[in-house]
Amino acid sequence: MKGPTGVAVAQALAHAAPELLGQLTPTERFLLATVADFWLRPDQRVPDGPWRYYGFHAGRGFGKTHGIACHINEGVRTGRYRSIGLGAPTLTRVGEVQHKMLIDLAPPWFRPIEHKGNLRWPNGVTSEAHSPEAPGRSRSSNFDVSWLTELVDWQRASALEFFYNITTATRVGSSPRVLWDTTSRGRNEVIEHLLARHRIDPETYPVQWGELFDNPMLTRNYIAAECAKYPPGTRKFDEELRGKSFTESAGALFKQAWLDLHRRPRGPARWVQRLCSLDPGLSLLADADPTGLVTVGSDAEGHGYLETDHSKLMPAEEYAEIIVGECVDNAVSGVVIETNHVGNTARAVVKSRAEMRMVRTELIPREDRDKPFPIRKPGTIYVREIHTRDDKGARGTAPASEAHKGFIHLVGTWKDLEFELTTYEPGVTAKSPNRFDAFNQGFNELLRLETPSEQDNRALVRETVDVAAELQKQLDGIARSRRF
Repeated sequence: MKGPTGVAVAQALAHAAPELLGQLTPTERFLLATVADFWLRPDQRVPDGPWRYYGFHAGRGFGKTHGIACHINEGVRTGRYRSIGLGAPTLTRVGEVQHKMLIDLAPPWFRPIEHKGNLRWPNGVTSEAHSPEAPGRSRSSNFDVSWLTELVDWQRASALEFFYNITTATRVGSSPRVLWDTTSRGRNEVIEHLLARHRIDPETYPVQWGELFDNPMLTRNYIAAECAKYPPGTRKFDEELRGKSFTESAGALFKQAWLDLHRRPRGPARWVQRLCSLDPGLSLLADADPTGLVTVGSDAEGHGYLETDHSKLMPAEEYAEIIVGECVDNAVSGVVIETNHVGNTARAVVKSRAEMRMVRTELIPREDRDKPFPIRKPGTIYVREIHTRDDKGARGTAPASEAHKGFIHLVGTWKDLEFELTTYEPGVTAKSPNRFDAFNQGFNELLRLETPSEQDNRALVRETVDVAAELQKQLDGIARSRRF
């Protein structure tokens, strides 16, 4: 929702009848300073109503945390809130942002104090600090209100798990509630989830949108300085100051609009080639990268299709079973395996599973690297191993270009894969996720897209060594002829 907007009572009074403020006694002015409704704009106030989540999705300087902190302090004072959950990107940020605001904005006679990393109000109500650093720690807690701040800065790997846990823990009292606030910076799973809830049921999951420019308390000089940081017309201006949300990260190779435009409800009537692409995960720990495993195929027109994303945390035996099943039961030719971290282990496990189903595996020789992947032969699973030394972001450039031109299609919707495709930024994101790598590896192989490879580098090295050896032979011959 947008609005109601406007100015605070204090601002209106200062403009319309400034003499009234001057007539107040020192005690009256002191007391007035503690009345939140006197200072908050209408769009800063958290309203009453039957909502479950209430969020501020607004630009910096709007006054998001001010409004929420005032609401929680008042709820604690009146007895409405008895157990408070606080969530921020880190426990340090809980203290720097949430604790500080709750303390600073509370009336002096009802000010909470910090106690063992949490807050305690004069009436005995306490808060409990949590963060995505330990996403499961809130599972056993019980809150009647939670405040989740700076969602945009939550670490991606555990953000959604933490959100699910702390909101599930917000479950006591007659009307448990979740308050949240954020700006935007590219695509974010938690923010997408909240906005999707809002679109489906805006009464239960209302969102207050806002901009830096909605806050009349900010000076012209401050606003000018912020606009100099984020020039109007740029994406950063729209995200940081105007509070707009986008469906992909600014520097991502893939755009959601391309994926949506060229999406297909089903694959072609006749497949020309189909293969699996595997980027094995290294661990089964909850915060580890999943194994990237996709099935891709092509048609007679040279278009590529993402048929299935099997990616998840799974042991080698499970991904080998999936690959063998695709090849035996679904007419897939074989698998392309990235060997950077696992060597030939993945191939060995696939071979073992294939033998259990009376099927042989055939390794494609490295010297055949420039040849297309073999067409399916019943009873045989072809395996091509790839060891990459080049930047994985660079390997996504060609598939992204093909997706833009409409030559790569997603069959159906693959939420996790699409999120990785549209949020990985080469040179910015710390590491490329395995779904992203398996997807690009599969289409580079399937459509024979030009990509750098270790084999190419080795070929260049061999050629250089051969030329150097030949040159050395000629120099040795010249030296011998001169001696005689």
